[in-house]
Amino acid sequence: MHVDGGTTAQIFLYPSFDNWAEVVKKFEVRGMPKAYLIRNSRIDDDYDPVTPKIRPILIKSVSNLIRSQGVGDLYRIHSLAQRDGIDLKITWIPSENVDVKSEQVFDPKYMTALFDFGQRIVKQPGFWVDPIKLLNHRQESPGQ
Repeated sequence: MHVDGGTTAQIFLYPSFDNWAEVVKKFEVRGMPKAYLIRNSRIDDDYDPVTPKIRPILIKSVSNLIRSQGVGDLYRIHSLAQRDGIDLKITWIPSENVDVKSEQVFDPKYMTALFDFGQRIVKQPGFWVDPIKLLNHRQESPGQ
């Protein structure tokens, strides 16, 4: 059985226990390394009242837990990048900007629309942001 990697981390850069200085030295990296990460999920909380029944409450609780874990991952990665001297930029693909909606996990139409959206917007100014800016302005979409 396959278990989604999102159960342990929503977004990652590298393990925090790695000796980054050693990696940079071994590969003779010159200048400040850069990392660009895409968070394929919402980072803001969207208000949606829950029916007072066990199943809807459980589903909403797990969804909020996963979203909160992703936000915590961004803070952890930001600290890691600061510690190790990495120029870190992060973005996300807001669901409201993808034309196709789907309830299925791997819907080919949705995945194609998501890819097309990313290809259109990735080079626009303001799309890649500092993680702290992203976390402080959760309601904005990338590029705003």
